[in-house]
Amino acid sequence: MKIIAIGDIHGREIWKKILETEQGYTKVIFIGDYFDSKERITALKQIDNFKEIIALKEREKNKVILLFGNHDFHYLNGITDRYSGYQTIDRKEISKCINKAYKDHLFKIYSYHSFNLP
Repeated sequence: MKIIAIGDIHGREIWKKILETEQGYTKVIFIGDYFDSKERITALKQIDNFKEIIALKEREKNKVILLFGNHDFHYLNGITDRYSGYQTIDRKEISKCINKAYKDHLFKIYSYHSFNLP
């Protein structure tokens, strides 16, 4: 069994190279934070990259797990928390992508309650 965990995408496309290099994986787990790049990646590129990750999830539903990070959470409708890198100008477009994926149940969301920790 080959499991690949990829965290903190923040708009970068490195995940494509990882999956290309590490072929034959059983599962790939994206650990959240798909947006809010510190590397001056435009919001449009971040959105396109996220859409490619979503397309991968839709093609390989049982192999791809998408977790939810704080840089995704603050784009959900009704959330007022803001973390570093929050993209005020492009929030509507990013929010539209995040909320659609959320409503389509493409994310798994875990908290310490999920693991019955004290």
